[in-house]
Amino acid sequence: MSGLEGVVEDEAVELIKLGHQVSIVCPKGSNVPGAELIMPCEPNFANREDEAYNAYKQRLEAGDWDICHDHSWAGFPYLSKVKNPKLRIIHTIHSVRPWLTAPPVKYPCLVGASKWHAQYISASFGVRAEYVLHGINLDTYKFCKEKEDYLLYCARVTPFKGAHEFVALCKRLGMKGRLVGEDVYIDRQDHAFVRRVMDSCDGKQVIYEGRVGRGSDLMVEIMGKAQAMITPLLPEYYEIFGLSTIESMACGTCVVSTDRGAARELITPNTGMVIPDIHGLDNAVKTLLDSTSPDRAIPEACRARAEHFDRKFMAENYAKLYERVLNGDEW
Repeated sequence: MSGLEGVVEDEAVELIKLGHQVSIVCPKGSNVPGAELIMPCEPNFANREDEAYNAYKQRLEAGDWDICHDHSWAGFPYLSKVKNPKLRIIHTIHSVRPWLTAPPVKYPCLVGASKWHAQYISASFGVRAEYVLHGINLDTYKFCKEKEDYLLYCARVTPFKGAHEFVALCKRLGMKGRLVGEDVYIDRQDHAFVRRVMDSCDGKQVIYEGRVGRGSDLMVEIMGKAQAMITPLLPEYYEIFGLSTIESMACGTCVVSTDRGAARELITPNTGMVIPDIHGLDNAVKTLLDSTSPDRAIPEACRARAEHFDRKFMAENYAKLYERVLNGDEW
């Protein structure tokens, strides 16, 4: 399950607990108890979003739902709103810039995943944007105080997320590393880069784990036992939120991130460090793992910080936006 799909599931679960009726357009095989599931296609990263839109378009335009919360990339529901401006649609953007221009309506009601992201959206499209911080199921991510001797990378294996910088960091510090990376996009990435990263992991000092399921027992164990998770983001990439940052901290593991997006909204003292660029990685790791440093990582502080991002808060904040839209507020 991708981060976007996980956000949708977590939001839906909590909205149902709040008493809302929820319908979800999702791939076949999905399972969200209590929700109506509209499943037009098999799970595949290459699915066309217009096909999914066509599966619910008629009901949307007929007013079957009080509000449409669009989490897609292309924003097809706005085509329906062009025809019927009275349709209530909000759209959570899950990247830095999914469209070349703002949606073709006066008030698209765009939502970012962080304050940084909302400001970026506003500057990019020339429209106001709200934000709702992502949340996770804290019950999934078990706290682990006892650490083992390795650093963790947990992100797509792609140049702008710095997988190669993580391997180099481990070798410079003489520390073990475990590289967990989504590489099923290999046909859409630099194949040679993925191969180089795999070859640079010797299986002893740095282990290439490949894809590990988000929220799986293995992923939680790897996160929980790591000394620190490293997020060496590089230009021109920005992280709109950073679910793995919160997941790691929920397990009691601190995070080092370069300052490329929303990291400063997540990482606080004793839960990790946000550094200007990759040249500060070595010192940041050394400081966090130094038991005598006032800036050292404290597992309990990491968990306490993660608890601010419980998925129930995400759902409650979205419900507040829904209420605003239903009462006629648009932005």
